[in-house]
This record gives sequence, structure tokens and C-alpha cells, in this order.
Amino acid sequence: MNWFKIAKSESFNNNFGKKAKEFIKNNPFCQKLFKEYCIPTEYIDQIKIIAKPLKKQYGRSDSKQIIINKNIVDEDFFNNSFKLSFLIHELTHVLTRIKNRVCYFSDKEEHFSFINSILFELLNYHNPHS
Repeated sequence: MNWFKIAKSESFNNNFGKKAKEFIKNNPFCQKLFKEYCIPTEYIDQIKIIAKPLKKQYGRSDSKQIIINKNIVDEDFFNNSFKLSFLIHELTHVLTRIKNRVCYFSDKEEHFSFINSILFELLNYHNPHS
């Protein structure tokens, strides 16, 4: 890939990322999502949002970035609720992962595992000092 294509791609992604973050910060539904997960809306500034080709996926994410398939990103993206739904889907994954990382017991599996380990100890308690 030559330098012009790289620069054009980076410029496209910077612009898309900025628009996506602006949409998320100003959209009432997204604001409610952040509130639901007890994460400040401004946290979105720490998440990288880009568009790039993805095989057989509309989006992908982890706790640090959101990737939207470049094939669905066009000038109509932010006016198309179907396309935006993939951004919301990935945003939900990001918020869930962040909350699980911050709050150990927000993960139901960890919650029940901890309860069961305490229950086991209580039911099988024997005093090693007696």
C-alpha cells in the first residue's frame, strides 16, 4: 500500500471515529446505555473506533476498540438505523467488558462461583484448631 492510500485510510478512520464518538455522546439511547453500565459517557474518548474490511462480520470489538465493517460505512451511515445498530451492538460489548473488568461481581458466573465456594465451605466447615 503506498503512502497516499495509507494517509487516505487513516484520515477516513479518524473522521469516522470522531463522528461515531460524537454520535454516541449525543444520542439519548447511547447515553442511557452508559448510565445503565455506570460508565461515564466521556469514556468513549478512550475507545478506538475504526472501519476496516471484515470477513462475514458487520462489526467486532474488545474492551479497547470497535471495528465496523468498511463495506457498510458510507455517507449515509449515521442516518441509517440499521447500519448504526451494528455500532450499538459493538458498543454494548465494549461496555459489558469494561464493567466486568472494573467490577468483579458484575459477571454472573463469578458471582455464583463465589457464592458456591462460600456455601461449600459453610456446609463442610470443620475447625482445624479443635
